[in-house]
Amino acid sequence: MKKTGFFVVILLLSILAGLMLVLRFYKLNLVQSVVVTALIQKAPTNYPQKEIHEAFQAAFLVAERQGQEQAYLEQLLQISQRLEKIQQLSQETVKQLLESLDSDEDKFF
Repeated sequence: MKKTGFFVVILLLSILAGLMLVLRFYKLNLVQSVVVTALIQKAPTNYPQKEIHEAFQAAFLVAERQGQEQAYLEQLLQISQRLEKIQQLSQETVKQLLESLDSDEDKFF
């Protein structure tokens, strides 16, 4: 009975370690997905969703290519915090936010 319990504990720890590795690998994708969804929900209904998706995907690829994933993650977290405080965005604000993905400036909101 002790061997079975030990085996179960080892198995659970292995699964937990595997999940942590997967989450670490996909963390940036998950956070970006949440931010994009929140932005789409708060953007005007006629704002092109494709434009939002493409801007974030381009920023992701640039960050990845330049090894700036952590900086991009921090930028996403800042955007997320700001989106939490706002009910609805204007077209101009969405456009400024998307343009800010190309730079480190906080010129939106």
